[in-house]
Amino acid sequence: MIMLTGAFHEDALSDFCDGFGGGYTKARILEIMKDSRIGTYGATALVLLLAGKIFLLANIDPVKIPFVIIAAHALSRVNPVLLIFSLSYVREDATTKSKPIGESKSVWVLVVALVFGLLPVLLLPVEVYPFILVAMLVIFVWFRQYVKKLLGGYTGDVLGALQQLSEVGFYLSFILAQKTF
Repeated sequence: MIMLTGAFHEDALSDFCDGFGGGYTKARILEIMKDSRIGTYGATALVLLLAGKIFLLANIDPVKIPFVIIAAHALSRVNPVLLIFSLSYVREDATTKSKPIGESKSVWVLVVALVFGLLPVLLLPVEVYPFILVAMLVIFVWFRQYVKKLLGGYTGDVLGALQQLSEVGFYLSFILAQKTF
């Protein structure tokens, strides 16, 4: 997926961790996230993210991995859409890529995101659904509260970071569900 997306979401997670790790005010967090250079927090986040994904995927039955990856990538993109619907965009400049996305808050967009996010989950065993859905909800609620407290809303980097955390949470919850049954 890194090659397919050009590491788009990984870059967002890195920028998010640099900003939230090194900034203590809203203005400073936004300034750091806008900087194209990677910092210590961002580099550490990328190493942990990639190592975590490798470790988690290595603990899934190889036959199930393609279905898990497809479902995780689809469902992990629902949380950022929900964040767009529940918070406001916080950057004031016109040079951003996320603002046009965030301004198109129609119910239709939400329905399409939910349908295409949830459909691939049907490829997985029914017993994992509660684990995955609870994990996605917990991640969303915690993350939303965190960024609302520090930024008051979202940016593109915030959305990408949420997608990455949701994907990892999906893998972890799938493994926990499989160990339970």
